[in-house]
Amino acid sequence: GGGAGASGGSGGSGAMRGAGGAGSPGGGGRAGSGTLSSMTSFFVTSVGIGARGGNYGGLAGADARCQARAAAVGLRKTWHAYLSTIQRTDVSGSATVHAKDRVGSGPWYDVHGLMVAPDVATLHAMGPISDHMWTETLQAVPYEEHDIVTGSSDAGEAIAMGDNPADPPQCRNWTSSDDADNAEVGHWDWSQPPCADPIVRPCTGGPPSWNASHESEGCSEAGLRVHGSSGRLYCFAID
Repeated sequence: GGGAGASGGSGGSGAMRGAGGAGSPGGGGRAGSGTLSSMTSFFVTSVGIGARGGNYGGLAGADARCQARAAAVGLRKTWHAYLSTIQRTDVSGSATVHAKDRVGSGPWYDVHGLMVAPDVATLHAMGPISDHMWTETLQAVPYEEHDIVTGSSDAGEAIAMGDNPADPPQCRNWTSSDDADNAEVGHWDWSQPPCADPIVRPCTGGPPSWNASHESEGCSEAGLRVHGSSGRLYCFAID
C-alpha cells in the first residue's frame, strides 16, 4: 500500500536507511545507490538458495526466505514469494495455489519508492519493468543470474512441468532438488535491451517475460544455473 505514483514514475516517501554501493558484477552498469524506501513492497532476493536448488521447503519456506531478507533491512511487512503450486495426489499436502493470488492487492513499490503496479491485473498485463528489479539491499541483479524462479504462467497461474497437466508440479511444489524435475522461470531483465529485442531475443528461451520465459534444466543448484538462475525469488508485501 502507500501513496501515489504512476507505474515506473515518481511517488514514494521517506528513506529508511543507507544502502547501496556498486551494482553486482554483470549488472549492465546498473549500480545500487540511495536509501531504501519505507514504502518498499517488491524486491528480488539478494541471494540465491545454494545447494538446496528448487527445494525451498514448500511455499512456507519460500515465504520465510522473503520475510527474512525483508527483516534484515528493516522492512516490517508480511512477505510472500511469487510462486505457484499444483495439487497432486502423489505430492503430500499439495494444493493448487496461483502466484497471482499470493501477492496481495497492491499497489506495490520498489526499493526506491516508485510504483511497480497498482493492482494484480496491471501487474500481469504490463509486468514490473526491469527498472524496478532491485534487491532488498538496493543492488542490481546480475545478468548471469537473470532467471527468477516463479513456477507460473504469464497470467500468474500454476502450471505443471510439461504440456500435460498430469506432469509433476514445479520442483515437486518446491520440495525437490532433483534434476528429473524442473521449474518455470522469468527474466528480471525482460523489458530492457537486449532481452526486450523482439527480433534478436538473445535471452534463453521464449519471448521476453518477467514471470514465464522458459523451464530450467532441473531443480538442483547446477540444473538451475544452466540457463542462469541461482534460485532467486520475487518477493511481494501482501499488506
